[in-house]
Amino acid sequence: MGTIAYLYGVLVNLFRYRDVTLSLSGEFGDNQGPFFQAATGNAPICGGRMKVLPEADMADGWLDLCLASCCDVSR
Repeated sequence: MGTIAYLYGVLVNLFRYRDVTLSLSGEFGDNQGPFFQAATGNAPICGGRMKVLPEADMADGWLDLCLASCCDVSR
């Protein structure tokens, strides 16, 4: 039942989702616009197996940033 409920939730929310406009600045420069996801972390894996920040290194003392821009889900 868990997998079916998850897939149902994905399909329902996929077409209701609206992007978020973010304005970020730092040593990486300035970034502004609509984004689907913004994630920071110091480990490559979160939630058990999801590689959100594959280049992140816990020993380097830096937080990594992942920005995913929006896409048209109707295509």
